Amino acid sequence: MPEQEDPVERQIDEARKLLLQGHHVQSLALLSKLAFTNADDFRVFVAKAECYLTIGDLNSATSSLHHAQSLAGSPDLSLSLSQAYDGKALQAMEDSQFEDALWLLSQAIEHCPSNYIVFAHRAAVFVSMDRLSKARDDLEHYTTVVPGDCEGMMMLAYVYKDLGEPTAATACVQKVLNWRPENKEARQLYQILRGRAGELYNHGNTLLLEEKVDEAIDVLTKAIEMDPTDFRFRSRRAIAYRMVGRHDLSVSDLTHVIEVTDRQDKTALRQLVITYNELGVELLESGSFAKALVFFGLAIQEDPSVAALYVNRGDVHRELKDLPSALADYTKAHELQPNDSQTRMRLGMLHDARGLTYFDDGCAVQPVTEIAFHVFGMFVKLILFCFLACSQLVCRGVRIIFLCSQVHEQRTPILVPPGNGKDEQQGGGKGARKF
Repeated sequence: MPEQEDPVERQIDEARKLLLQGHHVQSLALLSKLAFTNADDFRVFVAKAECYLTIGDLNSATSSLHHAQSLAGSPDLSLSLSQAYDGKALQAMEDSQFEDALWLLSQAIEHCPSNYIVFAHRAAVFVSMDRLSKARDDLEHYTTVVPGDCEGMMMLAYVYKDLGEPTAATACVQKVLNWRPENKEARQLYQILRGRAGELYNHGNTLLLEEKVDEAIDVLTKAIEMDPTDFRFRSRRAIAYRMVGRHDLSVSDLTHVIEVTDRQDKTALRQLVITYNELGVELLESGSFAKALVFFGLAIQEDPSVAALYVNRGDVHRELKDLPSALADYTKAHELQPNDSQTRMRLGMLHDARGLTYFDDGCAVQPVTEIAFHVFGMFVKLILFCFLACSQLVCRGVRIIFLCSQVHEQRTPILVPPGNGKDEQQGGGKGARKF
């Protein structure tokens, strides 16, 4: 037996056809008559609300929808009501009626918060009304509950960009590129944001030259977040960290650059050597000789061609009374830079100390050989031969003279000099002598 046709559903369909044909008055009259005779059928009031929405009577539409919901009490109906509001809001947006669209979309969300697309539509309305903070809030919610939506994420990226939050905008674009690497819009926006990162990098350089180091660190950090592939940003921030004594963070930035570039970034390598050396100098001056030895060793490991590193490590060995190791480092420094007076002075004084040690042990030839290396030259040789011919008492007096000369010796740790490039302009430190 064929299923009997529902007369109410048939009349609702007829009213909807009239509505689509533009006969709004006839459609509303039919639905009103149907609502009078079927006051307990929620379908009639849903259709009536659709008619009110079409003709722009928002209050009557809301009243009809609320009445329909009270009759049905169904979540599915809540979604239908939300979708009806959303559809009407989209029409209002096309007509640039943004206030009406905003009200409709807010009603759609109120009726069914799980109709997440409405949040994206309302965000678009907020953007059109230049209410970007509200748009950001809706889009953050939408992209959280609907992960993987490229359009929503790109819209959020543009909002962040217009709000002056390029770091967050870059993060959104990178997510889209991870989902769809071929997305042209995301690639274009990424190039724009990378240009902004370059501007921040230049601003960070200016702040460094003005000695506004903390501000420079903040600006360079934003540049890194926007474009983590440009290693100049980390190298520059490493210099800034070193300027405020944060050697640990400086080393972290530089080692990251060196590892990622497979040790091809010579600027980062140079800066890492400078950082290790400066940290070693600070430890040496504070009396932490064992730790200083470690960092000078790391610096030499990175660049064994810098004479100053061997001089500084030799100073540590000398403080630790390890004269053979000190001699080896001073000798290496002298080989690398034969004309450096500081190295020659240290080497000569060390030979003095070794010569006097031999003398105390009763040796005759070794003291002359060692002390002859001192910076006083051949004159010292002649004096020493004369003294060695004298009594032991006289010779001990000579030892006192030499020891006094060592007490007054001034040895300053040497900072590795920076190169000529801009990335190495901040290589020095207060009170440190460069050579």
